[in-house]
Amino acid sequence: MRKLKVLVSAWLLLWACCLYGDTTSVPYTSEVVIRDMLIKKVTPVFPPEALASVRHAALIEAHIVMNVSGDVVDATILESPDPSVNKAVLQALWQWKFKPFTGVSKDFKLAGKLTFYCIVDGKSGRIVNPDEVGIVELDGREPAVSKEKAR
Repeated sequence: MRKLKVLVSAWLLLWACCLYGDTTSVPYTSEVVIRDMLIKKVTPVFPPEALASVRHAALIEAHIVMNVSGDVVDATILESPDPSVNKAVLQALWQWKFKPFTGVSKDFKLAGKLTFYCIVDGKSGRIVNPDEVGIVELDGREPAVSKEKAR
């Protein structure tokens, strides 16, 4: 049922952009829709040189644009604790692949924001997705935390 809601939302967004949107802007969608469209994910590797910048945890936000084939055509870091983390996240994002769009122009692109977290445990760190730290919804409302992972 959730996949149907996501697909209907994406279709309505595409329809609205074609009907009302200008042709110079790229439609923007939610992180939930972007992550649901994901078919190949490469996890960023935490760079050891970032240990000095991240004490326990830090937020990373990235902006991506994907084309009609599902390839990432633009990726930028909006927020990050260290330049080495920027590089690691961008290297991973450029390898991501999404479900191709159907029924749209070959020039169609879709943009969105992705969130990651740096988690440092002693002398090592890792970069994780929101679902790996218990956040189960990222659709513009306050994040809901899974009861099992919150304990």
